[in-house]
Amino acid sequence: MMRITVSAIVWGLVGIGALLMAGCGEPEDDAGEIARAIAAMQAGIEARRTGPVLEHLAEEFRTAENLQQRELRAMMLYYFRRYPDIRIVTHNRNIRVQSDQADVRLDALLLGGRNVLPEQGQHYSVMMRWHKLDGKWYLYRIRWQSRGGN
Repeated sequence: MMRITVSAIVWGLVGIGALLMAGCGEPEDDAGEIARAIAAMQAGIEARRTGPVLEHLAEEFRTAENLQQRELRAMMLYYFRRYPDIRIVTHNRNIRVQSDQADVRLDALLLGGRNVLPEQGQHYSVMMRWHKLDGKWYLYRIRWQSRGGN
């Protein structure tokens, strides 16, 4: 049985939130723009494409483990090969916008495997910091904490 570790899931956490956010009908405001960006990133991860994730990252992007864009891309490519089927389910999301910064908090369940049914799953509390630059929102920082799983 395969195991998805915290480091393996870093890139997946970038895109969490999309399943819930995609169907929420956010208003045309900053929170809605952030929700759509997260939805696009999550769809990219599930489609095994790095571009939709990377286009929403700030130049100064860092994970809690200090990964930058280049390292994140390499990690995504590795785990796309290792886990052909990746799914992300989110709940309890909160987007708080303050001027040109926003904090997003949510819970996420990441599922991965090689077949239709997931072989592994992990539950996380996720905190994201977004910055608005030239009218567009970019993910600046991401941090997560395991809430359990196998």
